[in-house]
This record gives sequence, structure tokens and C-alpha cells, in this order.
Amino acid sequence: MADVKGDQQYEEIRPLLEENSAETYASINDNVPTSDDGSKCRAYKRRWYIVGIFSLFASTQCAIGNTWGPIADSAGVVLGWTDSNIALVNNCGCFSYILLAVPFSWLLDVKGLRTSVLLAAFFMTLGTGMRCFTLEEPVATWLIYLGQFFNGCGAPVMMAAPPLISATWFPPEQRTTATAIAGLLGNVGCALSYVIGPLAVYQPEEVTNHTRNHSNALIRFSRVWFDGCTVSRHCYVLTEFGLTAMLFLAIVVYYPACPPSPPSLSASISRLNFVSGVKGLVTNGTFWLVCLSYGMVQGTFGGWGNILDVNVSPYNVTQVQAGWVGFYGNLIGCASSFVLARLGDYFAGHFKLMLVLLALLQAGTMLWFTFMVNVSLIPFNMASLYTTFSLTQVCLSGSAPIFYEMSAELTYPVAEGITTMVLTLVYYIFCLLVLFLPMIPFLGVTWVNWTTLGATFVVIPMLCCFRERYGRLSIDMAAIKGKDIITDSVNQIE
Repeated sequence: MADVKGDQQYEEIRPLLEENSAETYASINDNVPTSDDGSKCRAYKRRWYIVGIFSLFASTQCAIGNTWGPIADSAGVVLGWTDSNIALVNNCGCFSYILLAVPFSWLLDVKGLRTSVLLAAFFMTLGTGMRCFTLEEPVATWLIYLGQFFNGCGAPVMMAAPPLISATWFPPEQRTTATAIAGLLGNVGCALSYVIGPLAVYQPEEVTNHTRNHSNALIRFSRVWFDGCTVSRHCYVLTEFGLTAMLFLAIVVYYPACPPSPPSLSASISRLNFVSGVKGLVTNGTFWLVCLSYGMVQGTFGGWGNILDVNVSPYNVTQVQAGWVGFYGNLIGCASSFVLARLGDYFAGHFKLMLVLLALLQAGTMLWFTFMVNVSLIPFNMASLYTTFSLTQVCLSGSAPIFYEMSAELTYPVAEGITTMVLTLVYYIFCLLVLFLPMIPFLGVTWVNWTTLGATFVVIPMLCCFRERYGRLSIDMAAIKGKDIITDSVNQIE
């Protein structure tokens, strides 16, 4: 948490922040540093509980946010939804994020992790509960919109807290890995939603095969849907509500804001206060290069992934098939993110190179996908669809924790919650644009592939241009090397 002493402490540690550290943390991590009050820095075993509960929270939030995209075909028949409705229900989370990004940034900075995570979990529980009230139209549709909006209220914490959790609870050699665990296990929830939704809810063609005309198909599908709601849609949303409620209770029972002793010297030093931190971000040109790069590529691809079913439906790919593509792609991306995060921890000081290489791979993969789906220069087949989507998820998921940690290093001693909130706010703005335009009648979604492809190529020179600076790492490396740093003691969280 930021402290009023943060501004003064920043002046005392400023000389250390000028160091351009090219050494790896692992190469010098021989000693246990002490915090500014003279006590030993310590990493507690309970840190894994903290990151584990948060990861389940993030996974559930992502799964709920992606409830309706994978079952777009069924929603079209039963609820009368079009592509515009699917885009709108996906946008509800973006709307709530943009509205609450600044308040939650302040809350993370001033009140800390416990209050912020608890409030976010409450909003999620409220939103999932709303969707269980009725199956009758049009009330059901409006409750779904409202429920998705409240679920999106948890997204600011889910997106912004991982670097704060890693900085507050984990030693420097585990920070990138902890950020990946806290931030990217949400991909597991997203991956499961791609599969569970289509398997739990009947597809239109599963019913029309047993009927003779479209009218009878609607009648039969409606009967199956409403009479069997306990094993399909209603069971689905009730399960999401039950899981969310259990997580909320777990957070109420035990979720401390910070450990008794800091895990590193940089964690013990107060951050700039909220106003000074925001001013520091606004004037930090290097941060904005990284921030816009992250927002453009991650935001456009985030919107692109939510409409995968709609994107490939002209090639007779069913929502179940598209769901399996999303499932395997997200799992592969999640696994690769841990590998890349461990590499980022070991080769600390080389984040820029890793980001550029991942962006180049992503550009090539998206070029392959676009030429296959939009212009047919490459024959369309399921093997290519699986490969391109999976490689895209490797690049996206692998680069996300590196973007977070790079931004935190560039802006230190600005509080990690503020930095990441701005980073993810830009992400949601780009994601909102991608999901908003399909709501325009007859516009379609083919332009989305060209937009994501163009965003990737624009980002590559931006990543090549920014200058690396490792603020937190310089402090921690200096402590290990035995440099004398004079700082006031810090009371992180009341």
C-alpha cells in the first residue's frame, strides 16, 4: 500500500533506480536481504494459499465472463439473440471495468488486497445470483446483462492485483512466476467455459435433426430447454453461482492483506501516494509505449477470442468444435505462460527481448489465420485452426505477466495496483472497440481478423523503441550486494 512517506523515500533510493541491471537475479541471489527496519525479509508458505485462492477467483470470473460466447448458437435459438446481443453481453464486463477502474485502483492502493478482493468477490456473487432468478423472456435477457455487468465489476481487481500480490508476498526470484499464476490461471476458467457451455447446453442442430421444419424445431428446442433447465442452462448458471459464493466465503474467512514481514527490500519501501503515482504515470513516456503495446495487442485479441465461434461458423465449425479449440488453446497458453514466467524470473533484466520475440511469433501466427479465414490463400482445416489459435494463446498468455512486471519495474516506486490498473484499462478500451463494432447491423466480424493482425504489426516497432529500466530489481540486487540504503520503516497495511 502506498504511504505518505513514499515520496520522501523515493528521493533516498533514486540513485539506485538509475542502474540498468543486465544481471540475472539468480546469478547474485546468495544472501538474505534485510528490510529497512533491520529485520530479515521472509517469504511465508501461506503465500501459496493467497495466490491459489486468487487464482480460483480469477478463473471463475473469466469463466462467467465467457459464458455466452461459446453457446452463441443456442442463445440465438432460445433467447432470440443475434451477433449484436452476443457482442453486447460480452461488452457488459468491459463497461463495468472502465467505470470502476479508477475507484478500484484507489482502493487497492489505499485499503490493500483484502478489502479490494472481498468487494470484487461480492460483486461477482451478486451478478451470478441474478442470472438464476428466472428463465422467462425478456426479463431473463436483462438479468443476464445486469449479471454480466456485476461480474465485470470484479475484473479490475482480477486484472490489476496479480503484480501487487507478487510484490507483497513473493521474493524477487518468484515475482514473475507468481504474477503468471495469479493472472493467467484465469485462462483455465476461460478454457473450461469453451467446453462446459456447449456440452451442458443443447445445440440447435441436435434438435433439428429430429424435426421436419424450423417451426417445430423451435418448439421442440424450447421444450427441451425449459423442461430440462436443471441439467442444462439453469444447472450451468447455478453451478457458477455456487462456486462464486464458496470463494466469497473463503475470502471472508481468511485473506490477509500482507505478510507480517516483507519478502524483499523493495516490498518494504513505501510506494508513492495515489496522486503522485498517477502524475508519475501520466508523464512517463516509456510506460505509455509499453502500455499502448499491451492494450493494442492483448485487447484486440481478447475481443477476437470472445467471438471465435462466430468467426469460424461460415466454415461449418459448430460451437462444440469451436469450444474445444478455445479449450485446448487456453490450456496450452496457460502452461506456456508458466514456462516463460520462470524464464523471466531467471533472466530478469531481459523482458524487452522476450516481448519482441513473442510479438514476432504472434504476427506470423495471425497472418496465417487471416489468410486462411478471410482470403482463403491457405486452405481452411481444423488442424490449422487448432494450431493458429493455440500459438496465439501461447504468445498472449506468455507475454501478459512479462508486460505486467515490465510496467511495474518501469514505474517503480508507483504502486503496482495503480500501474496495472492503467495498463488493463487501456486493454479493456481496445477490447470494447473490437466487441462494440459487431453490434452494428450487417457489419459482421471479418474485419476483426484484419484489425488484430494490424495491431500486432504496429506493436512490434513500439516494443523495439522503449528503454528498459528495472527499478525494483535494482533495489533488491543492491541489497544483496550489500549496498547501504537508508529508508524509513514501512507499515504497509493496517
